[in-house]
Amino acid sequence: MSQKIYINPFNRRALQQAVIDEITQSSANFNYAVTLTFPAKLVKTREEAQQYCTEFRDNYNAVFKYKSNHHRAAKHNKTLSAPFVAMIEGDGKNVHIHYHIAMHKPDNVSHERYSTIINLLW
Repeated sequence: MSQKIYINPFNRRALQQAVIDEITQSSANFNYAVTLTFPAKLVKTREEAQQYCTEFRDNYNAVFKYKSNHHRAAKHNKTLSAPFVAMIEGDGKNVHIHYHIAMHKPDNVSHERYSTIINLLW
């Protein structure tokens, strides 16, 4: 279950940089970033967007032969679930709702094939 975090608008840049640093220095070795968008008529709330992303994550795990998502300790266990960090942005009114996702592309999958898989799953 995700947690809602209040972001002080005066510290947003510092928080954004801290998140980027944490992801890029993670032991999960993230090497791929995508932005997933929704048609405005399809998703009107962040909660609806979260449901779509959960389904995307579960299908992504299945395609790459991982078990379904689970609660895990801070250190990622690559044998149980694919490395995956999703951040939602937008409110559906002033800013279009979308996701930024950091993932780890398996070494044995080409960029073209990986991109196709992501597009088909989304």
